Amino acid sequence: MSAPLFSNLDLTIGSGDRLGIVAANGRGKSTLLKCLTGEMEPTSGDMTRTRGLRIGHVEQSVPPALLGRTFQQVVADALPAEQADSEMWRVDVVLDSLDVPEDMRGRKQAAKLNNIGMNSGSDLLTVKTRQLKDRAEKLEDAAVAAHRERSAGTIRLANRGTHAKVLITLDDAAVETPDGTLLFRTGRRHICQGDRIVLLGRNGVGKSRFVTLIRNPILEPETAENVKVTPSTVLGYSDQALSGISGDDTPVAMVSRRHDVGEQRARSLLAGAGVSIDVQERKIGVLSGGQKARLMMLALRLADPNFYLLDEPTNHLDIDGQEALEAELLAHEASCVLASHDRSFIRAIGNRFWLIEKRKLTEVDDPEDFFRQVAQAAA
Repeated sequence: MSAPLFSNLDLTIGSGDRLGIVAANGRGKSTLLKCLTGEMEPTSGDMTRTRGLRIGHVEQSVPPALLGRTFQQVVADALPAEQADSEMWRVDVVLDSLDVPEDMRGRKQAAKLNNIGMNSGSDLLTVKTRQLKDRAEKLEDAAVAAHRERSAGTIRLANRGTHAKVLITLDDAAVETPDGTLLFRTGRRHICQGDRIVLLGRNGVGKSRFVTLIRNPILEPETAENVKVTPSTVLGYSDQALSGISGDDTPVAMVSRRHDVGEQRARSLLAGAGVSIDVQERKIGVLSGGQKARLMMLALRLADPNFYLLDEPTNHLDIDGQEALEAELLAHEASCVLASHDRSFIRAIGNRFWLIEKRKLTEVDDPEDFFRQVAQAAA
């Protein structure tokens, strides 16, 4: 029988409470949330929910059932059946509050809109912020028996280097949606060795599509159109969905096969990256988001790239993992283009900033004006 994630948990959540669950990757945060929602039952003990409690649960990954549906359909499904016709205006109100552009609302998107209740009694949100870490550290310092929980393993990256000064040249390339709708054109731009370019822009403006525009010509040069890639460019790529790792594989099998190393070497590499021995033989699909992210970071290192494309790389990493990723990108002077909503990460990593706004791509000196605009719009 496997060891418990945690035990002897006594907890009462009252009306108005806002709890932050803070722990390293793989320690059971998501499992605890699933127990609170009723999706899972605890191995032992009892859990009592107030009569009439309605729980809204936003998961780390988008449920497969939503992938083929549009924003409007998903939000409309949250309306009571008797209000489906008379209250459809509320769907637009919700989409406005989520900053979903009007021209994208009818398209199929992998949107995190599952279980958004119009009158939810409670929301469970997994929040990862440095503010929580700061508060946790103060509490730990004051505790008589301090207990620090650190991530097992270390995130490391590589940079094989290149003699080329310019890695990628964009010659007014078109960034389009999958159905061919033009989002914006790049103008003539260069991505040079040592550049750490952060893409800024609101949701839906085309940051992920821009990442795809750069990625495809590196992998398939014959598909390049107005994108010139230096032949010595070796790509390290990670997207929001961690699609670079197969859910049907196991970590040890993936590392052994993909990078041509023996089983023992694969196990050692995995353990060093924070993928513990007891999960190395499990299907990747059942691992936590944090464990998958650490596996993806290991795969990036073993690919030995000299250019990184990172779409929301900190989404599933715990705070120690985020800080390790920052340190590695800076220490190796890695060339990269990345999209992120993590302001601290953006400020620490970026040395160039490209803003996508009003269907245009422009370079700005820093991200602060964009951050202020976002804050004012949310106020």
